[in-house]
Amino acid sequence: MDSKKEKYKSLPQEVLSVGHRIGLKQSSDTDIIDSFVNQVLPKSVTEGELRFTTYLLNENRKTTETKKESKRRKKCKFALKLTAKERKSLFHLSKNDVKYETFDKINHLWHKYIDSVMNEIKSKSDEIKLIRADFHGSFFVVSAAKNPTLVGVK
Repeated sequence: MDSKKEKYKSLPQEVLSVGHRIGLKQSSDTDIIDSFVNQVLPKSVTEGELRFTTYLLNENRKTTETKKESKRRKKCKFALKLTAKERKSLFHLSKNDVKYETFDKINHLWHKYIDSVMNEIKSKSDEIKLIRADFHGSFFVVSAAKNPTLVGVK
């Protein structure tokens, strides 16, 4: 242990006293570090705002734990999305689910809508509004068709 301490001791006083004759400069550790940094790094980094910035070298490193977490999050996001087959099946109604009462309520809503449209129509030029009106939810009876079996279908 003592041998390690002796290795890193400064030069003896006798050498330091005559060091100026041989061009020996006495400097502290901070002087050595500063001179090394100035030689290696450009002046734009060593001067100005960046000089006093603290950098963490391991800050941007991703560990295996964070990678696993990100994969898990991606799986969760994907699990919330529906596939094309599932999206198509949303509009498939079985005969047990379809009831007349449901469509009757929609028809009442349509009657309110078409009444408001009819109140707005005052001239022949406004009849275009009637043509462009939405007929979803309305009940129709076929009065004329190329196929005579379809006449009278509700």
